[in-house]
Amino acid sequence: MLLPYSNMLIEWHSGQEKFTLNLPWVSLEIEVTSEDHHWVKVAIDNLYQDSAKEEVQKFLKFFEEYNVYYIKPRHHKDSLIPLTPEKEKLPNKQTLDLPINLIHWISDPYSLSFEVELASEWQWDLEEIYKISAVEGSPYFDPLSVVSFLKGKMLEIDAQGSHYRQGLPGLLDELRKSDEAKFFAFMRTLIKQTHYITQHFQQYSPLSLKPFAHASEEIKQFIAEERGHDKLMEASLGALGTSPEELDPFQEIVFLMEGFRKAAELSPLAFTLMIGFFEGENYGYSDPLADVLKASSKPKAGLGYERHFEINKSENHNQVINNLAEKLNLQTKNQVAFTTRLLELISAIGSGLDKILATQVENILLSSS
Repeated sequence: MLLPYSNMLIEWHSGQEKFTLNLPWVSLEIEVTSEDHHWVKVAIDNLYQDSAKEEVQKFLKFFEEYNVYYIKPRHHKDSLIPLTPEKEKLPNKQTLDLPINLIHWISDPYSLSFEVELASEWQWDLEEIYKISAVEGSPYFDPLSVVSFLKGKMLEIDAQGSHYRQGLPGLLDELRKSDEAKFFAFMRTLIKQTHYITQHFQQYSPLSLKPFAHASEEIKQFIAEERGHDKLMEASLGALGTSPEELDPFQEIVFLMEGFRKAAELSPLAFTLMIGFFEGENYGYSDPLADVLKASSKPKAGLGYERHFEINKSENHNQVINNLAEKLNLQTKNQVAFTTRLLELISAIGSGLDKILATQVENILLSSS
C-alpha cells in the first residue's frame, strides 16, 4: 500500500477547480475536470485519514514520477528471507551516534579537509525510520518501505541546495562569455570530479555482487552500462588540454566514493540507496554542463557529459534504485541504522558541494568584474 509523505501540502483553489501539491522538492498546480472531481476530492479528503481507499491509492499512483509516497511495510512472506545478523560487519552504535564518528570510520581522519559545512548532530529521526518500516510480528524491516521513505529524505536535502545546482549552468555560461580561459580552468576541475566518481563507481560496484547475490544480474547489467564513462571524461579533459592525472579530486568527492565502497561491501540496502543518490531522479532534455561546453570555442569538451547523460537516460538509470529495491531481503535494525546515517551524510555533502561550486563561480565572476 502507498502512503503519502507527511509533509505533503495540498490546497484547493478557484472553487475547487484546481489544487496545488507541494513538497520540498516539487510544486504542482493541477486543474481538475468535472469527470475527475469526485474521486480526486475523495482522495484528497482521505489522504491521511484513510490511505487504503481506492481513490487515495489511485491519486498517489498518478503522481508517482514526483515521488509523493512511500510504501507501507508488507506482511511477512516466505519470499522475503531475513538477513543473518551475526554475519553483518557494520559499524557499532557509537560510530553511528555522530556524523563525525561515521566520517572517521569511513576515511582516514588525518587526511580529511572538507569545505562543506556539516551539522554536528544527525537531523533525521532514526526512530521514525524504524516505525514506518517495521514488519508486524517480526524483528525485521521492509526494504521497500526504507528505500521509498529515505528517497523522500534524500530529495528533501537535495532541494535545499537545488537552487545552487540549477543556477550553476547559468553562472558558467556567464563566465564563458566574460573570460573563457577562466571558464575552461573551472571546467577542468569540475570534469575531474566527474571522472573520479565514474572511475571509482566502476571499480567499487562489483564489490556488491557477493553480498547482494539476489540482484547479481541487475548489477552486472548496470556495471556494463556504466563501463567507459570515465573514458568519456578523460576525452573531455583532453579537449581542454589536460588529463586526470594533472588534477586533484575534492576531498568530499574522495569521501563520497569511500562511502560508496563501504556500502557496496557491507550493505545491499545502503548500496541501493547510494545508486539512487548518484543517478538522481528525472532527466531533462539535455545535460546543462554539456550545453555550456558545446557553446564554447572547444565544443568537443562537452561530448563527455553529453554521452554520459544520453546513456543514463536511455538505460533509465534513475530507475535502478527501484529495480534493486525489489531484490532486497528483509533488513535488520543495524542495516537500517547504517544506511540511514550514511545516506544522510552523503546527501548533506552532495548538497553542500552544489553550494560550494556555485559560490566559486560567483567569486570568479566578481574578481573579473
